[in-house]
Amino acid sequence: MARTGLAPIDRLTAAAVRVAHTRDLDADIPDEGGGEIRRLIQSINDMLAALRDSRQAQRLLAEDAAHELKTPLTSLRLNVELLIRLDRRGTLDSALPAESRTRLLNDLGAQVAELSALAAELTDLARGDVNDESTELLDLADVVVAAATRARSRVPDIEFALDLTAAWVSGRPAALQRAVLNLIDNAGKWSPADQPVQVRLHAEGASAVLEVDDAGPGIDAADVPRVFDRFYRADSARALPGSGLGLSIVQRVVDAHGGRVTVTRSARGGALLRVDLPAAAPPAPIARLTAGDDTAVR
Repeated sequence: MARTGLAPIDRLTAAAVRVAHTRDLDADIPDEGGGEIRRLIQSINDMLAALRDSRQAQRLLAEDAAHELKTPLTSLRLNVELLIRLDRRGTLDSALPAESRTRLLNDLGAQVAELSALAAELTDLARGDVNDESTELLDLADVVVAAATRARSRVPDIEFALDLTAAWVSGRPAALQRAVLNLIDNAGKWSPADQPVQVRLHAEGASAVLEVDDAGPGIDAADVPRVFDRFYRADSARALPGSGLGLSIVQRVVDAHGGRVTVTRSARGGALLRVDLPAAAPPAPIARLTAGDDTAVR
């Protein structure tokens, strides 16, 4: 009787060992038995399905990354090979005047910077929702100010106009700052030099609302459904610097914080990206004691 009762567990164990040895996640374990054993088998099959989805996502990420890396790597390799070939011939100075050499070196620097940014964003994206950073109560206005400061150093020719009010959220500071920076950077790429990027933050009901508004050409209606896809770049954006990962990271961070990000056309004709995050109650004022007084004064 014991052997008969344990037979489904023996078969479940054998199936689990087979999956572990073959790494084949496509075959579900036959659903047999009843009660707790059936629930256990269903749970393991659900786990296998989740692992299949994860493996597929990793495969797609690797394929997309390989595709996106080809162009900058090819350009970088050709430019470096040109410099090496001319240097070996001793004709570097004659074949490349100072102006052309400076332009080529600037291109090399830009390509290296693009690859570095792409590698950093790929690393961030590949981590998925796994993040060792702890969640804390923070004023989103502080996060926006820090992100805008970094954006100004990256795009000194663009003005970023901040209109911020306190908006408390519970979240990961570094992840949120990365998302806000990506939003501001994206707006800075499109905004004309004589038109500031407007960054607004306010509390609205149970949400902290962040809006990044630029005066650029806006996003075509055909591109809106895919604007947050990984590596997606509209035809008009292919000549601009960037990896096509920035807005995808924004959506992942916002989703992880239980929020929502949308894009519409702004009143100035450009793009208006809006982030709604669940608001949190602000911290209570800290009580302090005055000298010689036993009462707490707020």
